[in-house]
Amino acid sequence: MERFMNVDVVAQVAQWLEPRDLLRFAVINKTTWNFFLRMKAIWRKSRKDFSLRNQMVCQLPECPPDLTEIQYTSMIFGPPSKCSVKLCRSDKTTVFLEARLQLCNECLVNTYEQPL
Repeated sequence: MERFMNVDVVAQVAQWLEPRDLLRFAVINKTTWNFFLRMKAIWRKSRKDFSLRNQMVCQLPECPPDLTEIQYTSMIFGPPSKCSVKLCRSDKTTVFLEARLQLCNECLVNTYEQPL
């Protein structure tokens, strides 16, 4: 990235991006991905600023210690993933942060909910 753009300029611009936009920017190519992988503070600031701007809508919890900032941002703001249950092809999922899973409603009921 240093060959094409001033790293300081990229870092300054990235500070003002929302998490979803920052994620889109990071996945442009391998060079930008590697650059943003090292910039943990930018991800943290983006997430905290998002929480401050959207206090009435949602308050994001802190990044869990077993996830990197990028993994956490991808889980919450990334495009919907396929359901985590093997052989399910649904892409209409809900994120269950505590379990680190994305599940469709059918798999949630059939696989994880226990009858009383």
